[in-house]
Amino acid sequence: MKFCKFLFSVAVLVATWQAGPALLLASGGESDTATAVNPLTIDPDLAIFTALIFIVLLLFLSKFAWRPLMEGLDRREKSITDRIEEAKRGAEQAAEKLAQYEAKLAEAGAEAEKILVQARRDAAAATEKLLAEAREEADRERRRALGDIEAAKNQAIQEIAQRSADLAFSLARKVIHRELKPEDHAALIREALDQLPSKN
Repeated sequence: MKFCKFLFSVAVLVATWQAGPALLLASGGESDTATAVNPLTIDPDLAIFTALIFIVLLLFLSKFAWRPLMEGLDRREKSITDRIEEAKRGAEQAAEKLAQYEAKLAEAGAEAEKILVQARRDAAAATEKLLAEAREEADRERRRALGDIEAAKNQAIQEIAQRSADLAFSLARKVIHRELKPEDHAALIREALDQLPSKN
């Protein structure tokens, strides 16, 4: 900033130094080109007058132009610096939030994987339980069917035994009523066999 002030001061000094003689000539009214002032020669009166004008102009500009201009530039510089700092803070906060979101996303992925593994375990356990229940039910049905078959077999044996006893009793009564000859005996056996139910 100080360098800018210095450059501006030098520019004003050069402009005043160059414009000073031309202003004096214009105010003097001489239009003769032969008596033109050489800009490289230094006139002490003109130099003092130019220096006074320069100092007054410098004081005026520093009070009414440079100070507000520099204050405005300082405010702008501070505003830009503040915005850069704010942008940096915003970028840092965004990076932190991004890291948090990525961590949460990774955590959610791990949780979802755990849930899937647990669901697979539960499904396998439920399948195993259903299979075990189905096996138990099938065993119960088989035992019940075997029990029914055994009961039917026992009932059939009892019926056969009952019929055999009835048949034997009937045969014995017939035998007692008459004396059997071998032909009669064979006929009675055939008759008894015919009365038994066939397995076909």
